[in-house]
Amino acid sequence: MFFVETVGAFQTQENNALAAVTSINASEREILSLQPDLTQRFTDLLTKLTLVQSKMAALEQPVSFSGTTFVTITNPDAGVSRRYNSIGLDFIPSWLKGVLFFAENDQTREKLLIQLVNSSVVFEYSNVDVTNTAVSPASIEVGVWYRVYATRYVTSQSSCTTEYALLW
Repeated sequence: MFFVETVGAFQTQENNALAAVTSINASEREILSLQPDLTQRFTDLLTKLTLVQSKMAALEQPVSFSGTTFVTITNPDAGVSRRYNSIGLDFIPSWLKGVLFFAENDQTREKLLIQLVNSSVVFEYSNVDVTNTAVSPASIEVGVWYRVYATRYVTSQSSCTTEYALLW
């Protein structure tokens, strides 16, 4: 009788193991059947993310600096023989004094500076011999958006500052 009970127990274990294998095989088939759909969804998602990245790269993003921070970049036009002579900036001041933009050519010693001085935008261009300054007549206020354009020519320079509101 012991032998029959032992065989019966082994048969029960074998049946349980077979049921588990059958269940695993069914789960594997289900997973494999879903794989093409999941692959397509991931591909679509990556396509959308790439599109979002390209659109975000094209957006102008406001940058905020505290009173003592700055960003230094390498001039991408440093090797270009026909450089730009104009710059435009949109800004909202937190203080009424400070540098908005500064560029310097180490080789020619030319400098370009746009700064806030006594609530006015000051544009300054200098080469080795001469420094030219233009002060915008617009009075700058804290917390208001402004757009400034500065242009330099061979014999003169000018700047224009306008106040504007951004509609969100």
